[in-house]
Amino acid sequence: MSVFDHITDADRPLVVTDTETTGTSAANNRIIEIGAIRLDPDGRQTAFEQLIDPGVSIPHRITRITGITSSMLVGRPSAADVLPEFLEFLGDGVLVAHNLRFDESFLNAELARANLTAMRNPALCSLKLARRLLPGLRSKSLASLAKFYRIPSHGRHRALRDVEITVEVLERLLRVADVDHGIRSLIGLLELQTRTYARVNPLSRHVDRIRNQVLPKLPDEPGVYRMVDGRGEVLYIGKAKSLSSRVRSYFTAVEAHPPRTRELIGRVRDVEWLTFDTELEALIEESRLIKVESPSFNRALTKFT
Repeated sequence: MSVFDHITDADRPLVVTDTETTGTSAANNRIIEIGAIRLDPDGRQTAFEQLIDPGVSIPHRITRITGITSSMLVGRPSAADVLPEFLEFLGDGVLVAHNLRFDESFLNAELARANLTAMRNPALCSLKLARRLLPGLRSKSLASLAKFYRIPSHGRHRALRDVEITVEVLERLLRVADVDHGIRSLIGLLELQTRTYARVNPLSRHVDRIRNQVLPKLPDEPGVYRMVDGRGEVLYIGKAKSLSSRVRSYFTAVEAHPPRTRELIGRVRDVEWLTFDTELEALIEESRLIKVESPSFNRALTKFT
C-alpha cells in the first residue's frame, strides 16, 4: 500500500516529519531530534534522521519518554546546522505530521533563532484528518491510531519510528477519505482537514441511537448477538467472549471498517443477545443459529474474509 494509491494529482512529495523536544513550549524549549520520510510520487522513500545538541540539559522526564540522554547529544550538530539540511530534504514537498501545529511551531522557532526564514510549504495534519474521518474513535493520538490499526508501536517516541508509524496511519486515513468521501486529490485533503466535523460526518440517526440506547445495556459476559434490520430480519449472528466489547467494536470508528462491514452497520436497526456461562456454549449456540437462520451477512462476510 502507498499513500499515492489514493492521491491522483500528486505532483510533489509528502514529507512526513516528527520532532523530539525538551518540552512542550516552542518558545522556551528546543528540538533534540528530527526524523522524516520523504514519499515521492514515483514510490521512492528517503529517510532523514538527526540528533541535535540543544545547548541545554535534557529533563529527566524527557529521557524517560524518549530514551534520549544529555550525553547522547554531546558533540551533535546544533539546530542551526541541521535545519538547512532538513529544508533541502523538504524541498517543495508537503509537510506532514501528526499534530502538525506542535512540530511546525518548533521547527519555525528554531529557524527564527538561526535567522532563517520560516517554512511556507503546504502542510497536512494526520491528527486533523483522523478527527474528521474517524469521529467514533475516542482518542486520535498516534498511539491510539496505531493500536486501532494494529500497527506495531515498539520504539515510539524516537522521531524516525514515530514517522514510520505516521506513514502507516496516513495510508489508512487516505483510504478512508477515498472510499468513504471520494477525496482523491491533494487539494481535497488539504481542504478536508479544515472542514467542520458536521460537514464531514453527519452521524446516522440509527447508529447514534444504538450507541446511546443499546450499547450501554450490553453485558460484559460471553454470549451470542443478533443484528437485525428495521423489519426484524436477522442480518448477522456472532458470538463473543464479552458481548459489550465485541458489539461496541462495530459501532466504534465505523468509517474505518471494511466496506462490507460498513454496509452491515448501515442496515442494522437493533441488536439482540443471549448470555451464556462460557464462550464454548456461545460458540455452539452461534453455530446452531447460523444454520437455522442463515443470515445474509454471515454468508457475505465469510466470502470477504
